[in-house]
Order: sequence, then structure tokens, then C-alpha cells
Amino acid sequence: MRGWNDGSVSEARRLIENLGRLRDHAEAVRAGSPTARDDLATVLHVLVGGDGTADGYGLVQRALDEMNLDPPMMHGWASTVSEAIDGEPVLLALRGSPETGTVMTLRDRLSEPCLRFALPGTEPAANWSSLDLIKRVRNKFGSHVDKKPPGWLEELRYYPAGDADAVTYLLWRAAEEVASAVVAALVAGGCDVEPFEPHDRYLNGIDLTQAYVLGRPGVHLDVRAQVQCE
Repeated sequence: MRGWNDGSVSEARRLIENLGRLRDHAEAVRAGSPTARDDLATVLHVLVGGDGTADGYGLVQRALDEMNLDPPMMHGWASTVSEAIDGEPVLLALRGSPETGTVMTLRDRLSEPCLRFALPGTEPAANWSSLDLIKRVRNKFGSHVDKKPPGWLEELRYYPAGDADAVTYLLWRAAEEVASAVVAALVAGGCDVEPFEPHDRYLNGIDLTQAYVLGRPGVHLDVRAQVQCE
């Protein structure tokens, strides 16, 4: 197996161990664990949260580089996050699964905007990527908690998506995407790891391929989602 006996044993094993933790926490989301969201953010930060050298994170890239394996590839988005629906500003828009767009590296995919948050007075017209959310949730609610969470992140935790909240939903999708892409790259490189095939369904029998959660001042919370059900 390439890379297993060339000095990268420690990094390879750390990667496999953390992928296992990621799978466990993703399943815990399905089981309704109240701590799964923050656990996911912590492991995702270790795996993809850094550049691989500067802050000790970015374990995926660091391990694959040492094993001389190509970076994980996956589909990106085919369109941008909507700014308006039915002529009304999108105050909060979520993305679930990637559409059939350009094939790109996992890092580039996670760097694309997955959320548009435009709540007046909080974070107007802000676009956040999965990497932004991973870092902020990990630092604000998980390990190494520092300052009080910003208003937009506090608000975001109370928007529903499926049977969870918006932050949990986005981190859960990122976790399954990371696990699927990285395991596929390891298997293609000859590593003896168990293949990972994400479940087709999200929570409660529904697969949210795209989700939008809209809130307007003075109006009851309006939740919309494009869903696929078997």
C-alpha cells in the first residue's frame, strides 16, 4: 500500500482515525445527538481547517501529500446562492448537496459559498463557505472556545433544516462530503480502508438536496426546501 511504509505512518493513521470519528459523529446527527454538531466541527477543523502546515490542521492534505496521493476530487456547485426568491431578498439560504458542476478539489469545494446570510443588522449580505462555518463553530462552540459567538451564528442555530438546525445540517453535509471524497482518494491510491457510501436520505426519510430557509421581519418563519423522497 503506497505511503504506508515511507515515513507517513503516523499521519496516515491519524487520518484514518479521524475519518472514523467523522463517520461516528455524522451518524450521531441522525440519532439526534445534541453535541454532534460541535463534535463534527472539531473533527472537520482537524481534517480540513488549515493549510496543512501553519496551524497543525489540514490533516487530509498533509497525509495525502506524504503518501504521494492526489487530492480528493468532487463536484462543485453549478450555480450561485440565490439573492432573491419571488422578488424577496433571501435572508438565509442554505445548500445541502453539490449539484453537477465543475469537478474540483475537496478544498476548493469547501471554499465555495454554501450559505447566504443577509439578516438586517446582523451580517448583511454575507456569504459563508463550509470552511468558514467549520472554523467559526469549532472556535465558538466546540474546543478552544474564545469570545462570545457573533449574533449571526447565534441566530443561525435556531433556523430549522430537516429535523435539525441550519448549522448542524451544513456541518453534517460537509462531513459526509469530506468522508466520501477522502476515502475514495485513499482507496484509489491502494490504501486498505473501508469504502464510505453516504446514505441517500437525510433525517426522517428526507434527502434535502437543496434547502432554503427564509425569514422576513414581521412575518412568521417561512421554511422552504426542494426535497427528494423515496
